[in-house]
Amino acid sequence: MTPDRYRQCLAILGRSLVDFASMRALARYLSIDNGSARRYGFGRKAIPANLAAWLEMLVAAPDRYHALDLHPFPEGWHTTAPTDPPEPEAHAQAIRISA
Repeated sequence: MTPDRYRQCLAILGRSLVDFASMRALARYLSIDNGSARRYGFGRKAIPANLAAWLEMLVAAPDRYHALDLHPFPEGWHTTAPTDPPEPEAHAQAIRISA
């Protein structure tokens, strides 16, 4: 995938998947450094093949939300996205147990 195509895919997805309206938004979603997402877009870093395939799949899908549900990340992608915070009662219980 070329940097131009990468930016084009983000522009297309930004019209239907607001979360991907920018390189920064994609970086946040994929839990990657914002600088990496920008380097992909400006040709300073090679776009990983699995990321390119995933973006093309989303662009080609007639129902992008359904495609994103089925394939939330590029194949083989390792995300470090934070988990949801614990429920307040569960958190309070954990504090009481550890005290």
